[in-house]
Amino acid sequence: MMPDDILRQFGIDPATLEPLGDYSWAFDPWLETDNPSIRAVVEKLAAPAMQLWTDSRQRRHKKVQSNVASCLQVILLNLIRAAKHDTRLLVGIGTGHEALNSAKRYRPEFMAERAFIDAMEALENAGIIARTAAPFHYSRGGQVTRYRLTDAAMLELTGHPIEKKAGFLQDFTTSPARETIRLKDKGVSKGKGRRLPRLCRYDDTEVTQQMRDNLSRINPVLAGAALIPGCNISAGDYDDTRPGDYSQIEYGKTLYRVFNHGSFDLGGRFYGGWWQYVRKHIRPGILINGHRTIEADYSGLHPAILFAERGLDIPLDPYSAVTDLSNGKDRDWRKAVKRTFNALLNADRRTQEPRDFDLSPYGISKPEFQQMIRAAFPELQDAFGSGAGRRLQRIDSDLMEAILLHFADQGIPALPVHDSGIIQEDRRDELLDVMQDVFKHRYGKTPPVRIE
Repeated sequence: MMPDDILRQFGIDPATLEPLGDYSWAFDPWLETDNPSIRAVVEKLAAPAMQLWTDSRQRRHKKVQSNVASCLQVILLNLIRAAKHDTRLLVGIGTGHEALNSAKRYRPEFMAERAFIDAMEALENAGIIARTAAPFHYSRGGQVTRYRLTDAAMLELTGHPIEKKAGFLQDFTTSPARETIRLKDKGVSKGKGRRLPRLCRYDDTEVTQQMRDNLSRINPVLAGAALIPGCNISAGDYDDTRPGDYSQIEYGKTLYRVFNHGSFDLGGRFYGGWWQYVRKHIRPGILINGHRTIEADYSGLHPAILFAERGLDIPLDPYSAVTDLSNGKDRDWRKAVKRTFNALLNADRRTQEPRDFDLSPYGISKPEFQQMIRAAFPELQDAFGSGAGRRLQRIDSDLMEAILLHFADQGIPALPVHDSGIIQEDRRDELLDVMQDVFKHRYGKTPPVRIE
């Protein structure tokens, strides 16, 4: 059967779909379901793979057998979830030693390296899953090997209804037992200045435990909420403009924090919510427990923090010293200013920003644009080229944590998108007040906050 025929079995007209390319979802080692129909499909698909594995072993320790069986279930859940969202969607699954052994903190106990590899091989040999693309690395990131269900396995899904509301799968959840405080190292050098960060081990402290405890207050509120996009979402509606490994993105309702460069002083932003990865035009339609929502945003948060740290007044628009130069002719000018400003903060060498922005109508070159930004912020000269961005992310993520806790302790779900928050419409004024209050509590100054 051809792939288009399988699409039609799901009631999808192939002609209405956009090209998918190499788009893939992350493998979630903690994926679960309570749906009996999905469980029935998993059991049916896992059976021949388990039999193959059993037949290949003369001696079978019960614990090892249980581990392999559990790995089979999680692998199949990930591939079924992807296929039910879009039959062309791939799942990135790492099977190397580093992915499976070095970061045990981030995987279930049953997911031992040997058991997982045995489960993957058994599924391939049984014709249940197929490898579609090998891993690769490039200057801006990379991807692990991607997999999909085979056409024969895909047909098992057609007779088993799986709930899909407003374009998002509701029957799959991530176990609350997963690690919510994650630390990435500086990355493995891949030559030409390229580094691919990996999850790494760390020892718990009072600080990491407190952050974990705080997420245990926030996540149950999100998990119990109905968070609906308000429109059908296809794979093409997810933001694929960000650099990095998209197979490492997790989509769900609960959050985790990611710290960078092997330090809990760097990074710390919240990830894991599906609303963080949809394109910006999708977010205004999000419904929380049936309520319409608004999104409030700190205006120029990183420069605002830098101004506040130096005891300086914060402009209503921290980027205004440069954005005013466009005379309001081009809305994309501010975006280019913002991206380039932050790139200059993070850069320890030359930056390529602004990318995909035509400067010719303004009669300036990239170096001149960068120098224009530097000159517009004489008070912040020491910050440019300092790599301050990750330090500032730790600050903005701590501010967001305080905001989320304020609402979670009232049982109200608030959705973070880095330096902005989404909340039901009737909490608009409260969100604006809390965003300003947590910043003022830390710095003694009131930052500009706006409704998107």
